[in-house]
Amino acid sequence: EYLACIHTNQIVEDTIPPIIHIETVSLFSSKTDWGNYTKTFSPFFNIPINPILQHDHNDISIDFKAITFGNENNLRYSYKCEGIDTGWVNSEDITHITFANLNAGIYNFKVRAKKPHSRWSIQEASIMFTILPPFWETWWFKLILIFSVASMIYAIYRIRVNQLLRFIAIRNKIASDLHDDIGSTLNSISIYSEV
Repeated sequence: EYLACIHTNQIVEDTIPPIIHIETVSLFSSKTDWGNYTKTFSPFFNIPINPILQHDHNDISIDFKAITFGNENNLRYSYKCEGIDTGWVNSEDITHITFANLNAGIYNFKVRAKKPHSRWSIQEASIMFTILPPFWETWWFKLILIFSVASMIYAIYRIRVNQLLRFIAIRNKIASDLHDDIGSTLNSISIYSEV
């Protein structure tokens, strides 16, 4: 009963950039209780805001997705993790990234998406996180270590000085005793020679 007529020469390409968001964040590719790492979460996907991780929790996975009214198969993604990457990395159609064995530091993961005939997303999706250094790489541990080594060197120095002072005192006592013995012997000789 109805007939639709499509004029293919009047079809306009979709140039509106897609909206990008982060769907999940996990540690070691498993479900993570982020309440142990942060107290604040994003309202929509419950993504942790600025989590602080221990040095041995340094394997983080991020899933992201773009929202579009067109064909999702044509979407392209690009990401950058400040603290690792110097520029944008094209991930083509991959929507899962894992960063393993991250060093201590502050990281800011950003992702954007685009359609074939659009610009990159107007607003990037991002998550910032911090990985704390192990205690042996902290400034206070290094300061304690320097103080301990300096104290040990000073203690060894004082022990050696005390040993030398004792040695000198013993040597002086022996020299004094020898001097007294020789003096008394010479006195005895002198007395015997007068007789």
